[in-house]
Amino acid sequence: MMRSLVILALASSMCGCLDLSGPCGNEVLSESTSPSGHATVTTFRRNCGATTGYVNVVSVRSSSTAFDGEDKSTYVLMSEAETPITASWESHGVLRIRRSAGKSVFLEIRVFDGMQIRYNDEPI
Repeated sequence: MMRSLVILALASSMCGCLDLSGPCGNEVLSESTSPSGHATVTTFRRNCGATTGYVNVVSVRSSSTAFDGEDKSTYVLMSEAETPITASWESHGVLRIRRSAGKSVFLEIRVFDGMQIRYNDEPI
């Protein structure tokens, strides 16, 4: 019986049928804490499987909260993964996001939890 379970687990993991990581994969690209230390911005690449493309996401959360790529309430930008993105703090209340022009943007929020988000479309 134990041998059967081991073989099943190995076969499932080799074919990708056994996904223990959850519904999507999230690869953190960068993180930065605001000057006041109260907020953290995370840029990450999201992969939800073979039938969907990769997406770059920028999320903002309280610094006391751990990163959770599944928490869509923290998303402030979603765009095609081929779009390079950088995020930096101008001050505690102002976040600057730079991205390449001409790529598909699926979500763009300009005010989040009392802070301004400014965007620059430029070559990176």
